[in-house]
Amino acid sequence: SLIQKYKEMELISEDASERYRVIEKIGEGGMGVVFKAEDTVLKRVVALKILNKTLVTDKRNLERFFSEARSTASLTQANIVTVYDVGQIKDDYFISMEYIEGENFMNLIRRKKDFSPSQIVFIAIKLFKALDYSHRKGIIHRDIKPHNIMITKQKEIKIMDFGLAVILGDQKKGESGVITGTPYYMSPEQIQGIPVDHRTDIYSSGTTLFHLTTGHVPFKGENIFYQHLFDPVPPIKKYRSDVPEKLCYIIEKCMEKKREQRFQSAMEVLNEMKTIKI
Repeated sequence: SLIQKYKEMELISEDASERYRVIEKIGEGGMGVVFKAEDTVLKRVVALKILNKTLVTDKRNLERFFSEARSTASLTQANIVTVYDVGQIKDDYFISMEYIEGENFMNLIRRKKDFSPSQIVFIAIKLFKALDYSHRKGIIHRDIKPHNIMITKQKEIKIMDFGLAVILGDQKKGESGVITGTPYYMSPEQIQGIPVDHRTDIYSSGTTLFHLTTGHVPFKGENIFYQHLFDPVPPIKKYRSDVPEKLCYIIEKCMEKKREQRFQSAMEVLNEMKTIKI
């Protein structure tokens, strides 16, 4: 059986497999393996994230794992993947969350999917609604990128994996020298390893929307950190001419190097997005 196979591979323990019936493996990341599973107690299908065994010995990673779960579990908003449960069963540390039938935007980009300006605005409005909500709760996502934004079969937008989420004011995990994030979408302050605030999500949302709009990341190559810090954002119009000026302006302003020059809140971006006439 699949359960037996995963037990043999030591991806999931005997005890965890009693509560959760594994259906299939659906993903793997730096922090752990994700399964589609049935919660046999609550009788529902979930996404079950099991922390990599190699990380369990690292107290910092465990803290980060539980911080992720606690942060996300406090978020109940239509565009954020719901966390149901977090815990430890014998050797396994797990997060049980809403299972989403859908696809992440990175997969769509890889398939050369083109997004119309009106689709970009629709996605942006949902993204910034989710961020406005989480920021008001004092939670920064810290790793906004196309991989972490899903579209469901019902065409709903869902933000997932608050894996690097930090409670505002709890800067231990954002201390100097610790770079967290994904290079193509990281804010200058993340690259510099200085404490971040909610405006880091505004920058990463800008780079993500740039990628969705143009089909290209704004910066790439060996000097990607240098480019995020010093190079101007390539004009969106260079890649496509059908994007309204206002949308170009909003995305480019989100990506200002100095956070004081960006939009100062997700709500500010939302209000601007809603004025675009397409």
